[in-house]
Amino acid sequence: GESDKDSEAEAPEEKSNGEAPEDEDLDKATEMAGLQKFKLRSEQCSEERRHTPSPEVRRQQRERSQRSRSQRSPRKGKGKGHSRVLNRSRGRLGDGELVKLAKDCEENYDEIDLSRNHFTSEGVAQILEICKKSPDLKVLKLFNNQLGDEGAEELGEIFKHCHSIEEVHLSHNNFTEAAVEAMVKAANRELPRK
Repeated sequence: GESDKDSEAEAPEEKSNGEAPEDEDLDKATEMAGLQKFKLRSEQCSEERRHTPSPEVRRQQRERSQRSRSQRSPRKGKGKGHSRVLNRSRGRLGDGELVKLAKDCEENYDEIDLSRNHFTSEGVAQILEICKKSPDLKVLKLFNNQLGDEGAEELGEIFKHCHSIEEVHLSHNNFTEAAVEAMVKAANRELPRK
């Protein structure tokens, strides 16, 4: 019948493998486009890898940055004059690293930031040594460490050596109320009245 002729006229020619020539061309075009996309993606990935430092390189960059921050020449601070800052925040410092820092530190800092590290009350003696070298110290940041009551009295000694101190940040440590009161009493006893 007539419907058989219509279906024969619309049916594409088949090759020996059973595929229509248009389908084969479409498959080749799709495959080529896919290869181009893959090639483009792989080039982008290798380009990103070329510009993304390895974890070891990033760690070394962080260490250099921290060293350079602590060795900078004086910079403008708020208000008058220059401000010297020793910033070892987030340096993963433990009690042992504080010993080396106390030996190497020879400058008169206005601000010392040792926050967000891992040292305990055993490191308070080294913190005191660092602060003694900075009689004009105004800000001491020790928050978010593992300091406890054992070092509170010794920490109060800072006020004997740093009469210009205005701020001591101690939150997120293991001090009890009694230890905090002892440090406040030491500050009241040692700091000059204005």
